[in-house]
Amino acid sequence: MANTFLNLDGLRHYDSKIKSVAAGNISIEGLTITLQSIDGKALGTVTIPQTKFELASNTADGLMSKEDFSKLSGIAEGATNVTYSGKNGVLTIDGQEVTVYVPPTQTALANGLYKITTNNVGAVTVGTAVKKEDITALGIPGQDTTYSAATATNDGLLTSEGFTKLEGISEGATKVEAGSQNGHITVDGVDVNVYEPEAQTALSSGLYKITTNAYGAVTAGSAVKKEDITALGIPAQDTTYTEATASKAGLMSSANFTKIEGIEAGAQTNVLESVSVNGQPLTINSKGVNIDLSNYAQKSDLAAVLEWKGSVETFDDLPSNPQVGDVYNIVQEDADNDIPAGGNVAWDGSVWDVLGPLVQFNGISNTEIDALFA
Repeated sequence: MANTFLNLDGLRHYDSKIKSVAAGNISIEGLTITLQSIDGKALGTVTIPQTKFELASNTADGLMSKEDFSKLSGIAEGATNVTYSGKNGVLTIDGQEVTVYVPPTQTALANGLYKITTNNVGAVTVGTAVKKEDITALGIPGQDTTYSAATATNDGLLTSEGFTKLEGISEGATKVEAGSQNGHITVDGVDVNVYEPEAQTALSSGLYKITTNAYGAVTAGSAVKKEDITALGIPAQDTTYTEATASKAGLMSSANFTKIEGIEAGAQTNVLESVSVNGQPLTINSKGVNIDLSNYAQKSDLAAVLEWKGSVETFDDLPSNPQVGDVYNIVQEDADNDIPAGGNVAWDGSVWDVLGPLVQFNGISNTEIDALFA
């Protein structure tokens, strides 16, 4: 029996069927609720039996909105409708223009610089043209004033270099200089001690065993004695060494140094003591060993074990003089030889050995998929 499977085309058809029947969205239009499938088709509708009241407008009665209620609450009892009429000093009250302010007439002044007098509402009542003496009377010189750059002794203009230097100084900065004593600095002219080292016993020049603190300062020191040196493994007198031998350590001779120089880096002594293949010892000839692999299968031998020859209709149609490894497919079933329809057989040198049938796969049809949703 042929096996069936869901191929890509069938999967797409199955997907489209699912999307046409599975709910994917709900839309609300007024009082109507519509259930839609994933692909947008209407699956069903529900209409809510309810009376809907719209908000009131200029042409229709209705419900009052919270915004209109807030507006109504903010209008005083007996209030009038007051709007700007578009005219200076005139308002429109309940549709009627009302003059609320008439300014007094004053002498018009042409564009210019004036000494003026104003009334209690800020209107200019008197204006006379400004003269040069009016300006100089304020302390302003009658001609341009020239300023030189400021110095340590004279006021003046701030130069661009001085401004750049001033910008580079932090807010609240102080003047800090090196002090005249070790560990001292001068802040705004005042001597400040910033470091006071712990006093230690001074050591004269010599060789000492010392102890230091966390800052590296020597806190204790005693003169080194001969026994301190010999305790380190250093002999108390000159040592004489003889040449090294196979049984005694010593100095390397020049001959041995020359011999070592002739040995390549990483060199080692290679000695073959025994070689076996599958537990059978082989003869060692000097530094070489010959391994006979003539009895072992090669890659080409393995590739020729089975060879596909084709298909025949029945078992009786197989060739009468096959070679070992020949493989055939038999289309029809042969119950006498236990061969299923589409079975494979291989010649082992004496009989046909059954290998296995062909496996056939067919895609599920759209009709079969549609039947699942009927």
